Amino acid sequence: MSKPRILIIDDDALASKNVQRLLGDRIGVVQHARLPEQGIRLAIQERPDLILLDINMPRMDGLKVCRHLKETDVTRDIPILFLTVDANVENLARALDCGGADYILKPFNEIDLAARVRVALRSKRMLDLLKEQARIDALTGLANRAAFDSSLASAVATWERAQHPFALLMFDLDHFKQVNDAHGHGVGDDLLRAVGTRLQSCCRPYDTPCRFGGDEFVVILGQVQGSQ
Repeated sequence: MSKPRILIIDDDALASKNVQRLLGDRIGVVQHARLPEQGIRLAIQERPDLILLDINMPRMDGLKVCRHLKETDVTRDIPILFLTVDANVENLARALDCGGADYILKPFNEIDLAARVRVALRSKRMLDLLKEQARIDALTGLANRAAFDSSLASAVATWERAQHPFALLMFDLDHFKQVNDAHGHGVGDDLLRAVGTRLQSCCRPYDTPCRFGGDEFVVILGQVQGSQ
């Protein structure tokens, strides 16, 4: 299992070094950004598991950076821990109100820092797991209708942007209702699971097999050879 990736956005080089020293390689892989704009760019490109964000920075404070990240689709769900020397309750409340998950006071206490980072990373793992489960059909283990809609939109966008062709395969099971009527829904469920297993085994890593609904299945076939 790969280590979590942590991005520190802080213009204070000493503070960044202290975080690196206190966390080391025990918790995750740490990246640094000195400027707010650089931090936003890295967050969008790298999509880290956690962001440690200083509140007081030049040109753009941490609250504005946080709002920007929370308004951006690819970074919206990344937890943000604010770093601050300011223990003013009203300021800390504003940091949490704009989307921060927690805050850590400077100078850092090693035990406190590590504990808050671990809690935030656990929350991120749970959120990722729930999001993944929400896209899986519980009966067959295939991607569900919501995942299909998202994957199809992505495939269409890739075609429009780079002309990468794809194909769509859709089929259903003949006389499936008769199976349910004659043998019961338990046997019908077993049949759907078997189809899901066979479909997964036949697909390539870059294909997306889905259960469309009922006895209907669909596969998005990637890397299709375009017509000449």
